[in-house]
Amino acid sequence: MAVSSCRARIICFVYRVDEKLIAFFARPGPHRAAEDVLKALEWVEKLVFWPFSLLTKPAEILLAGIERKQEDARIKRKGRGHG
Repeated sequence: MAVSSCRARIICFVYRVDEKLIAFFARPGPHRAAEDVLKALEWVEKLVFWPFSLLTKPAEILLAGIERKQEDARIKRKGRGHG
């Protein structure tokens, strides 16, 4: 019984915090501030992870080509009655 009681309290606490956060960010000032923070974080994320795209894009193109060749080979095999 103690575990379920503790779990119920935690769930009630989460619901209360959720309601308060929704009420807080429903106001125009905090809502606008939250949107601005999200835009800034998106910009930082793009700035931080952009160099990695220089490494991953060529690999993505290479793998797409390999997958296309394998799919073509599968289609040819199926046409000859092997698949």
